Amino acid sequence: MDYLPKRDGDLDSYESTFVSKYPGIAAQLGIGTEEANSTLAIIANHKTAYSTMNEKKAEGKSAVENNAAAKSLAIAEIRRVAQQLKSNKGYTDAVGFELGIVGSAESGSDLESIKPTLKTKIVGGNVVVSFDKQKMDGVKIYSKRTGEAEFGFLAIDTASPYEDNRPKLNGGAPEERQYYAFYLLDDAQVGQQSGIISVTI
Repeated sequence: MDYLPKRDGDLDSYESTFVSKYPGIAAQLGIGTEEANSTLAIIANHKTAYSTMNEKKAEGKSAVENNAAAKSLAIAEIRRVAQQLKSNKGYTDAVGFELGIVGSAESGSDLESIKPTLKTKIVGGNVVVSFDKQKMDGVKIYSKRTGEAEFGFLAIDTASPYEDNRPKLNGGAPEERQYYAFYLLDDAQVGQQSGIISVTI
């Protein structure tokens, strides 16, 4: 997991904290004033662009495009500085946590083994599939019904629960439905398949 927030509003708050703490830490770790000021200027440019975007959003997409460009530069600069700080002999975990540059992967999260947990219940004749989102973007759900030979892709959902309102394949006959899911992060399927759960409607 990344340490940088994905939502613009959260990133703006993150950048406010970063710029308030970075000058002191830069001086502590021997980062030159000119370089530190350059970093702060890049991030400040994004914060200004983001503020302008919010104020003038109704006037067109130019502010949005400006924010996207400035955001890209700011994120790249934060990542560059984070890498620089982490390679500094004076860097400590306390510094990393203070600036918010420690990703969950550095805290023991393993994206190769993480997997969602699914639960089902019947509501109004439909199957409601609940899942634990953790800090992922969502889940990619697969399903198989009675009469189907293989699991197939069913849906991507970013907020639990997902409601499967498909009609039965064989009218009024009981139908078993099976489900499993993978986590999604940045539009990519990550981790391991969840356990398969079954329900009959």
